[in-house]
Amino acid sequence: MNKTITRTINVTDPEGTTKKTDQTATVYRNAVVDEVTGEVTYGDWSTGNWSSFTTPAIAGYTPTISSVATKPVTVGTDPEIIKHYLHTK
Repeated sequence: MNKTITRTINVTDPEGTTKKTDQTATVYRNAVVDEVTGEVTYGDWSTGNWSSFTTPAIAGYTPTISSVATKPVTVGTDPEIIKHYLHTK
């Protein structure tokens, strides 16, 4: 069994153009079926990570957030959307 969880990072430049970056992390667990009883036994869920992200530099502009940290992802992690805006210095 597996589950893929997505973090979307949107960076909007001063002209209003948005560049979207999707980061995915897949977590999984094993399932074993007892051939005699048919009972299914599940293992523990693994953990994944979303990578760090650095906002691209544009001369003369400052991002609202310069970077997003690496983040561990578990089966209970909700998808995220992070919005960055580049402003005039």
